[in-house]
Amino acid sequence: MNWGKFFATWDGMRLENRVQRYVIFGLIASNVVVGLAAFTRGEVVVLTPPELTQPMKVARDRADQSFAESWSLVVAGLLGNVTPGNADDLKRLITPLLAPSVYQDVVNALARQVEQIKLDRVTMRFEPREVIFEPKTEKVFVVGNSIVSGPMGRDDRDARTYELIVKVRAYQPYVTHLETYRGQPRTLENLARLEKTTSPAATAEAAADAREAAR
Repeated sequence: MNWGKFFATWDGMRLENRVQRYVIFGLIASNVVVGLAAFTRGEVVVLTPPELTQPMKVARDRADQSFAESWSLVVAGLLGNVTPGNADDLKRLITPLLAPSVYQDVVNALARQVEQIKLDRVTMRFEPREVIFEPKTEKVFVVGNSIVSGPMGRDDRDARTYELIVKVRAYQPYVTHLETYRGQPRTLENLARLEKTTSPAATAEAAADAREAAR
């Protein structure tokens, strides 16, 4: 069939119009689908803070490992560097980042710490040495040295770990787990090693809690 002659006829033009309408409807439908997908997926923001060498990808309700690590480092820095002069500002800076599940416990612990620092007139500083991300539990361990300086200038130093889980809510960091303790990070690997070499009830309980959190 000579398609050029056919489309020049009345029937051919009607067929061509119908085909064009179907194509237009299909394009409109595909645009709507793409638009809805983009809307429901949410915008992905890529950030490269000055102190980081790698960019962070942040969507409305999720972020990558770099985001969790960097914000864990920020929180550990706030909690670990306290003086009588900045102690009152600590609660104001930390509390907006806390999830309801940890809010009260953290606020109570901060209040006790701030009161003790003012009473003893000491300063605390934290020197981070390592940041560990554990994919299975989504925990970040900020490991370093905590130094407490008294009014007479004497320094007490010990190893300290800040253990956090940082989520994202409306592009903002959201701390759903926060714990600090002396010594090495309680990663699954370290807890398993401790279970093999020691048998205190506290160690077994901590290991069980970590495994439960990983499920």
